[in-house]
Amino acid sequence: MVGLKQGDIIKVDFNPIVGSEQGNYRPALVISNDFMISKTNIITLLPITNTKSSHPLNIVLESEKTTGMILCSHIRSLDLKIRKFKIIDKVSKEKMDEVLEVVFAMLDNQ
Repeated sequence: MVGLKQGDIIKVDFNPIVGSEQGNYRPALVISNDFMISKTNIITLLPITNTKSSHPLNIVLESEKTTGMILCSHIRSLDLKIRKFKIIDKVSKEKMDEVLEVVFAMLDNQ
């Protein structure tokens, strides 16, 4: 995906959805690393919502253009070649590190 990088915030259509998945046209944080982005159209994302929550796997996002909660427990992989999206913002390296720490902790088996 030309121009897309880890840490970018994109607006993308998550529909269709099933069950309690996050849907609609919404912002999402790209967590795929740049190597994966360069080799495939399948990009791993975390939806962002404006609904405030104290859930321990949600991370507060406050940037100039995007605010809300990053939903680390709603990991989604989407084929961005067939979905409309646009890059709207980017998180800081510190925020990206915080997000990846939570995601890795969720996947850790120890």
